[in-house]
Amino acid sequence: GWKPIFESWKENELPKTFTQDEVFRITDLFEQYIDPLLKYHRKSCHETSPTQDQNLVRACMKIYGALLKPFNDEVYFNSIELKSRLNILDNYFIFALIWSLGGSLTGQSRRNFDVNLKKIANGGEGKKKLTLPDKQLYEYIYQINKGQEEGTWTLWTDLINPNETISSKMQPQEIIVKTTDTVRYSYLVDLFIKNEIDGLFCGPTGTGKSVYIKNVLNQLPKDKYMVIDMAFSAQTSSNQTQDIVDGSLTRRKKGHFGPPVGKRCILFVDDLNMPSKEKYGAQPPIEILRQLLDQGGWYDLKDKERPFAHILDF
Repeated sequence: GWKPIFESWKENELPKTFTQDEVFRITDLFEQYIDPLLKYHRKSCHETSPTQDQNLVRACMKIYGALLKPFNDEVYFNSIELKSRLNILDNYFIFALIWSLGGSLTGQSRRNFDVNLKKIANGGEGKKKLTLPDKQLYEYIYQINKGQEEGTWTLWTDLINPNETISSKMQPQEIIVKTTDTVRYSYLVDLFIKNEIDGLFCGPTGTGKSVYIKNVLNQLPKDKYMVIDMAFSAQTSSNQTQDIVDGSLTRRKKGHFGPPVGKRCILFVDDLNMPSKEKYGAQPPIEILRQLLDQGGWYDLKDKERPFAHILDF
């Protein structure tokens, strides 16, 4: 189950400033929401792409942990009263739930998931009741404005500047009209990059997934990030995938490779599902990427001895 993963995460990844009050509240939240939502998710919802329970809960922990990072600053932590801190924990957790357990669902299932989550949030015997927006939670971001102790649920559309102009130098195909989708998915991509979270965006073709992501990548500071942009096809092999990545990296020291010192490397893979399946149903280019994520590298095929090549800052 997910509980051993949660215990390890709670022990090692929460802000060090947290006291027992915060840790107990986070534990209560996971115990109140995760099992009922996972059960509903599997029984009554449809996913865009199949997932496993542990992956969904781990995704929730990663997003939640990223939102809680400001609390590592002791000055910021102490500037907020306990009651307000606990309220922030509650609402950040709901936001993390929506984009982890609820993030892989199709349109109608998202609506059903939203209704079920709010039922749990209404509290029960001995459970804390949360006040959430009436509209779908997918339409909102929970954010804390400067100078405020507590945050508010804000519509994604409220983050769009109605007076924003489009440069006359832009080509028609370069223009991105901001909508709820562009704003929220761009926010998530930016959150994932800044907190080193691996993300997978699934959906029908022609819905703008690649455009959203590339728009965010193009705005990253060039002195801090290096982007490897590749697209899979039915003919892509695992060796080609490895060669493209290796060809963009530099040797740091023996057996260790990475982007230029001081930069982080981001790999963007378009059309991830395209590679042909081999005899046993696996897709080798995806398997080599899985090895890179799981083990932090792969075997150097250019060396006769095939040593393991560690890939840093990736």
